[in-house]
Amino acid sequence: ITFTNPPASNAFGFTLVTVNAGAYAPTWPANIDWVNGPNAPVLTGSGGVDVLVFYTFNGGTTYYGFVGGKNFN
Repeated sequence: ITFTNPPASNAFGFTLVTVNAGAYAPTWPANIDWVNGPNAPVLTGSGGVDVLVFYTFNGGTTYYGFVGGKNFN
């Protein structure tokens, strides 16, 4: 997964909705600061829907990533 072209001078955020992402092994950008440490959250498999939210305040140098919700059906 690659994040490209965020606004250089403004805060920017987006929401990513995944379905059955736990059945795969996504490779996240190294510049994400995840809540509770450096490891990405474990995503739901078996058709579950997870909502991930990302924000940057410095033109994409660092993104803050967190789970908005897990295992929606």
